[in-house]
Amino acid sequence: MIKKILLVITSTFFSLLIIEGIARIFVHPNYSKMDYQYQIDEELIYKHRPYFKGLWKTKEFTEVIELNSKGYRNPENSPDKKKVLFLGDSMVFGHGVNFEKTFAHLVSEKIKDHEMINSAVKGYGLDQSYMLFDKLLKEENVSKIYVGIHLNDVYDSFVKRRFEFNGKHLVLIKNKYVVYAKLFIGYYKSIHKYFSSRSLQYVFSKYLEIRVADESEKFFNATEQKVKLFEIVKQMIQKAKDSQVEIKFVLMPLYESSEEKYAWLTQNIDASFFILPEGFSKQDFLSDQIHLNEAGHEKMKNLILGKKN
Repeated sequence: MIKKILLVITSTFFSLLIIEGIARIFVHPNYSKMDYQYQIDEELIYKHRPYFKGLWKTKEFTEVIELNSKGYRNPENSPDKKKVLFLGDSMVFGHGVNFEKTFAHLVSEKIKDHEMINSAVKGYGLDQSYMLFDKLLKEENVSKIYVGIHLNDVYDSFVKRRFEFNGKHLVLIKNKYVVYAKLFIGYYKSIHKYFSSRSLQYVFSKYLEIRVADESEKFFNATEQKVKLFEIVKQMIQKAKDSQVEIKFVLMPLYESSEEKYAWLTQNIDASFFILPEGFSKQDFLSDQIHLNEAGHEKMKNLILGKKN
């Protein structure tokens, strides 16, 4: 009887070791990101870990990721030099594309006497970009700003929301009132502090995604979120004007759509502040049908610089 129990324990132990070994080969770094590319932030919910170096591997691409001392995807900056700032999510960060092929880098190379700051973070909503915008406008010698906006910001800015619009002003929301932030900060702190198992972290990450989707579904209202995003855009424009900084909103191309899906955002604001996603096709996207490939980044660069593809 004792031998059978020991055999079961031993078999279970080695099975778990095998599972963990497989997880450490295939899960890192695409999952369990908080131990690697990201760290918890009480205000932004999460942000890049300074000096991170790593790879994001799929069958389609190997993305080399190197972040500087401030967690930005660009070389170290000189304090006094003028900066061109890029804000946004994975589209602006350049998911699936190496740094030198991202449209942020390609555009910045053409702007003389400026250094680039790519502070985009995968998964960010416009709320988080707004907070970074406010911070960097005060801390850096910013002259030009490009803010990436994707239609998924309507949802991302809800589940990771930092602000609500009360009809007159943007109001910062504390973490305890935000479904995603409460789950994300509370659980991720615990799971990554006390469990080094990559397989457990993977399972937990998937569980968290389901929890967030379920909780968010109860409260999400697309119309309300569009009103809030509209107000954030107006606030960013006004703050940029007050600081005498040029700002443009780069509307990200969609796999099977066109610019009219952004009409709710652009129709009541001066069109000169927006760069519309013209001339893109399915051939410009990765197989996930969301992110741009190298050809797509090249087209985006030309679009921003006003060149014909």
